[in-house]
Amino acid sequence: MTQLGVRMMTTDCPLCGSDAWRPIMRAREYVYPEQTEFQLAQCRPCGHVFTNPRPSPDTMGAYYPTGTWTAPSRGNKLEDYRIGGLPWREAMRRRAEGIMRHARPPGTLLDIGCGDGLFLHHMREQGWKVEGVEPGGPAGAYARGTLGLKIHPGSAENVTLPSDRYSVVSLHHSLEHTNDPRRVLCSVRAALRPEGLLHVRVPNFSSLDRRLFGKSWVGLYVPCHLHHFTPGRLVRLVRECGFRVLELRFVSNETLWPFFYSDSLRRALAWVGLYTVAPIGGDNDTTTGRTAPTGDMFSSPNPLLRLAHRLEYAVFRAVGAAMDVAQLGSTVTVLAQAERAESAPLTT
Repeated sequence: MTQLGVRMMTTDCPLCGSDAWRPIMRAREYVYPEQTEFQLAQCRPCGHVFTNPRPSPDTMGAYYPTGTWTAPSRGNKLEDYRIGGLPWREAMRRRAEGIMRHARPPGTLLDIGCGDGLFLHHMREQGWKVEGVEPGGPAGAYARGTLGLKIHPGSAENVTLPSDRYSVVSLHHSLEHTNDPRRVLCSVRAALRPEGLLHVRVPNFSSLDRRLFGKSWVGLYVPCHLHHFTPGRLVRLVRECGFRVLELRFVSNETLWPFFYSDSLRRALAWVGLYTVAPIGGDNDTTTGRTAPTGDMFSSPNPLLRLAHRLEYAVFRAVGAAMDVAQLGSTVTVLAQAERAESAPLTT
């Protein structure tokens, strides 16, 4: 039991069930000032990397403090909202590019782990019928109440999805949070219409930035990230759950801010006392100990610091773009088509 009253549990490999695993590294969490360390393990038979031990499902909520996730749900004006330096609609358009290459409205799109619903709001504006899944809290309430979206309360693992309903299901930075990603993907497969589209994006454990920054890499985000996928292991899982992979892409620069490189650098510097991290939300959110880099690095009153930050961003963006081509990008995206029932493999 941790100081937060979180009960820890050890598990066999969540993908293949093997009890033959080995510890490979440790990483810190950044939700609370204690910065508890968690262990990552690798399955010997299948190679999957997962957080182990981990908080039990009924106590994991301690690492998801409410009220810190989205600016719109904290009252910011939507039309002025920016994500990583981009107007929010442009950020959502970039996220939708892969989906739009393989599917077009009309159709019904489901976003699992939809947060504040901005992606659903954008896709509705493009002509889609949209639904979301979100456990609750201010983000889900904003999506449901302010944006008027249909949001199923619950998680990817406990929500009941209708069969053969959706044209597209998106899991954008959410599959790594689930206890049983195989069960989630099989449930998604059943909820998709024949030849429906699956969109999954997760941090890439094989990326250059993970190798450079090690335990400081933000993509680890323990203990909330229970799984740390390599591209090969993710593709194999998707295929085992009844999908045909259409596209594998790597994206380091999801917005103007090269988050995975810049945030990881700041965490590495903080560990040696050369940088101070601030609570998420800045001055507007000091109720939790959750930490993250301070907001807009270009707004420093020091012109030399502003120049240094611009140079940092330019270098990291260029490195990230090159690594995307080399298939070592910060995130990996799989777009896959649900195979027809007669050709889908049996899964357990």
